[in-house]
Amino acid sequence: MEKTHSLSRDYVWQRNVTSNSAALIMKDICKIFLIFLFFTSCSKKSEKVETEKVLDTVSKIKIIKFDKSIAVILPSALMWKRGWINQYSRERGFFTPNEETIKYIEKKLPETSAIIDNYRKEDLPGWRKFFKIYAKDTNLYDKQYFGYINSKRDSIVAITLFNFESDPFKMRERIQKKYVSMSDGWFDSNTCMLEYNKQSKKFSSPMAE
Repeated sequence: MEKTHSLSRDYVWQRNVTSNSAALIMKDICKIFLIFLFFTSCSKKSEKVETEKVLDTVSKIKIIKFDKSIAVILPSALMWKRGWINQYSRERGFFTPNEETIKYIEKKLPETSAIIDNYRKEDLPGWRKFFKIYAKDTNLYDKQYFGYINSKRDSIVAITLFNFESDPFKMRERIQKKYVSMSDGWFDSNTCMLEYNKQSKKFSSPMAE
């Protein structure tokens, strides 16, 4: 009888050990599964953030022809590749301005005389006499446009005006194929950079910041 009780106790003990071991194994499996979910979630989150930096699927440059000038719309994918441009926030993302926005800006550009008349007066005061961009003639200038999101998460349309009355470097052809941003000489005298905030509907100049 005692032997039977002993066997019964051994069986119960073994069953308890087996149950505890199974519980520990299940606990370890749950931990591994949770860790896997955590890293998968982080990976997806990182992938999502990376994707959001290019906020549309436009990949080709678009050109709008006006009576006396052209507007070159640069796609977000192109600007993302050129994200080293330090005055624009690569971290927030780029977007492609639509044609309606560009046409609206074109109509409003003559109202930017206060900005253009004071463009770079502080950093290049003696150079102003060589500056050949005038608000009254904005309809004559070709332009490049692209969009980016600033640190306040406002949608900003960046604008570069080009006066090609004199075009010794054949830049008019180049701006239709790629983003152009240079300084000194011809560029300082014949280009002007503006920005349009789609939220506030106001113009400004990045060169004044």
